[in-house]
Amino acid sequence: MSRWLLSHMPGPTLVLLVVGVFALTGAILLAVVRRFVKPYLPKLNEGLPVALGLYGAIYGVILAFSIVVLWQELQTSRTDVAGEATALSQLVRNAQVFDGEARAAVDGAVDYYVHDVVEGEWPTMKAGKKVAVASQPLENLISTIQRQTPDSAKESVFYGDMVKNLDEVILNRRQRIERSDHSLPPIFYALVLGGGLAVTLLVCMLEIESLVTHFFLAMAVSVLLGFSAALIVTLDHPFMGELAVSPHVFKEGVLQRFW
Repeated sequence: MSRWLLSHMPGPTLVLLVVGVFALTGAILLAVVRRFVKPYLPKLNEGLPVALGLYGAIYGVILAFSIVVLWQELQTSRTDVAGEATALSQLVRNAQVFDGEARAAVDGAVDYYVHDVVEGEWPTMKAGKKVAVASQPLENLISTIQRQTPDSAKESVFYGDMVKNLDEVILNRRQRIERSDHSLPPIFYALVLGGGLAVTLLVCMLEIESLVTHFFLAMAVSVLLGFSAALIVTLDHPFMGELAVSPHVFKEGVLQRFW
């Protein structure tokens, strides 16, 4: 569900939708409670503020911890992408010590790879679909490096570095693809939605005489929970939505020559 929302809705629309659902739910709960439960509120409110405080604190910690972890995952995904692009750049630099034919072969393989990543894999990941770890451009890059034969001690040193660069490309590529396919389990979303519903219900059950005050309090809590839920949905998929990791690093520095 979260992938569908991110792939079919702009960021602002998604936020408005999630916040709107939470706000509407809060308004309905408040109306139901004040209409049907209000006669019993004096007895319920003896321990209700304490329960709200404890439950709200626990739920707040879970929510904040989840957002921090997901934000770190987003930053890690950006690091993986930057590492993949950096390894490709180093591969191109190290290939400069070889003769023209070998250098042109490496440049051509890298050119093929970066265009496939940016123009092929990125739209696939942005649509919430899985990208294959193995690909023809990657196999072409690997075979191109394997075909090179160093003719001097200097070329042997740089060729060893090229092999290491290739290993880094493969490693960072695998990590990028794995992170693009990961998402929080449905039970976590059930916890976020159920916990938010419970907090809102407890707020609606507070004994507050003024309807306006009670309404604004319920709306403030609902909107805050809605923004938190929208942020979790967005951060859960680092290659989708408004905060998606950008492929611009594959067009910068040494790799800029291929565009």
